[in-house]
Amino acid sequence: KPNIGLLSEEFLEDVKNMKEKNLAVELLEKLLRDEVKARMKNDVVQEKKYSDRILTTLNKYHNRSIETAQVIEELIQWAKEMQE
Repeated sequence: KPNIGLLSEEFLEDVKNMKEKNLAVELLEKLLRDEVKARMKNDVVQEKKYSDRILTTLNKYHNRSIETAQVIEELIQWAKEMQE
């Protein structure tokens, strides 16, 4: 079972407040991808859905369609959804 503590409310708040926003995005991306793999390994459809959401957001970020703060907010929101 994945380590839910890594995506705790307190941890996510710490990541959100990091001064190095680009590092925060990379950290959230890595943690979310690992979380998706661990939680959805028996549900390929759900795994693809979450992976696609992450990829779409990161593509918008890399294309400068959204700001760093916005991508962090979206990734944090998905982390919270996964905990429910």
